[in-house]
Amino acid sequence: MNNFGGAYTFFGGIGPELDVDNQPIAGTSMQLTALERYRRTLLFLAAGYAPAEIRALGGGASQFSITGGTPAASVNQFDIGLFVNDDWRVRPNLTLSYGLRYETQTNISDFANFSPRVGIAWGIDGGSGRSARTVLRAGFGIFYDRIADSLTLQALRYNGQSQVSYFILNPNFYPSIPSIDALAEGQQPVRIQLLDRNLQAPRTYQASIGLDRQINSYARLSVQYIASRGVHLLRSRNINTPVDGAYPFGEAGPRLLNESTGFSRSNQIVFSPRINYKGLSLFGFYGLSYGKTDAEGQPADPYNLRAEWGPSSFADVRHRAVIGTSLPLPWKITANPFVSMSSGSPYNITIGRDLNGDTLSSERPALLAGLSAADCSGGNLLYATGFGCFNLSPIASDSIIGRNFARGPANFTVNLRLARTWSFGNRGESGMEPGPPRRMGGFRGGRGPGGGGPPPGDGPPTGMFGASSGWKYNLTLSVSAHNLLNNVNYSAPNGDLSSPFFGEYRTLAGFGPFGGGHSTYNRKVDLQLRFTF
Repeated sequence: MNNFGGAYTFFGGIGPELDVDNQPIAGTSMQLTALERYRRTLLFLAAGYAPAEIRALGGGASQFSITGGTPAASVNQFDIGLFVNDDWRVRPNLTLSYGLRYETQTNISDFANFSPRVGIAWGIDGGSGRSARTVLRAGFGIFYDRIADSLTLQALRYNGQSQVSYFILNPNFYPSIPSIDALAEGQQPVRIQLLDRNLQAPRTYQASIGLDRQINSYARLSVQYIASRGVHLLRSRNINTPVDGAYPFGEAGPRLLNESTGFSRSNQIVFSPRINYKGLSLFGFYGLSYGKTDAEGQPADPYNLRAEWGPSSFADVRHRAVIGTSLPLPWKITANPFVSMSSGSPYNITIGRDLNGDTLSSERPALLAGLSAADCSGGNLLYATGFGCFNLSPIASDSIIGRNFARGPANFTVNLRLARTWSFGNRGESGMEPGPPRRMGGFRGGRGPGGGGPPPGDGPPTGMFGASSGWKYNLTLSVSAHNLLNNVNYSAPNGDLSSPFFGEYRTLAGFGPFGGGHSTYNRKVDLQLRFTF
């Protein structure tokens, strides 16, 4: 049997305070970070302490995992999607779009995935040969997501036979790595991945209504409201978490079930202005969003999934805005500045240790109101600046904080592209085909529901990132600066209360489809030469 390495995990916890000589102070206790637990483990191991003594002093590994067996596994999956749609021009100023999509796949039990779509576009002040300046658009559709074959592959691999994944709590043999044979002889707990036999494809019900207004010959404004409801969303939980000290499956070891029982709801209002005036193009959008879900990450309590209902880390980013232009400059140079902004995204605060025996450190603390930093003392209490006093060993009757309780930082990015195109050859023979016109009803036969950005057709102006000039050959030299001002955009801070880095920013965040930071760099400049024909 093959040995796939093995890994130890250290969680924070409670332990005695130590004096300057690293000796325990009688009658004291304190909150330990995961790093401090690891330090004490190394310290007392070097001093020759026994495993039980090390654990009594706040050291010792929290978990050990190792996998052995046959690494090769294969899975087949068939996926098909068919759709039909049409536009019916009911009147000169009224268009009805309708259609039906069907899609299905193997490895799930749900095959009745029909998704009707319908949309209308009504030119309120149009008709009798007069173009409408105000258009009302509305639509509804059902959208399905596919379930990746990786879930089926994991269930085949970690079934306790093809591959055996041992998972041991509070191991006393650190830093040794036991062999797979030794663990098998000792009948150690095994982690098994399960796939719900009633697994269904996640789906989103989405409705939208919007108003487009042509203000004058060069300015247009669109307002759109989008409501989305997601059901059968994927999530995972340990269904062998002990209840009153007893394991439901009769033996220790996690049983991680992937199921489609999640739910989400979001509401979004989008404002999209556009101006085209004497060679100047200006576009943008502002989105106000509210969204909640219970299908992000591992639950704090695998038997109380309702407690996971909370802000969505994506859909509950309250404010998003972008603005971009296309500016003609001397010497046939085009400048395309692009500014993007967003408010902070929600993030989770966890205790950082496993309290319920599900082998995961996803439990959340209780917030004690009215306690100052001076009064927040004791082994189970921890004061966090900006939040208050947390109880790290809460019981069910305590005011346990909700999922994604905190908010990360806002982001601001300025991108700039400068380009110069040389065109030659015969006019009217460009090899670049123009894109399709915008559908009046906003109806599409594709899979995804969208709704995460501007409405269809309200993206960057044509030519912002290169388009046909009408000549057969085009040579374009451009330089693009991502995050031109080198503004530092952080991702959400560390939310693990057992970490010494709690509340600190540890990584950079990108922004949107046009870039604006990366986990390894903050500003980037690209030089590009492009030839089209």
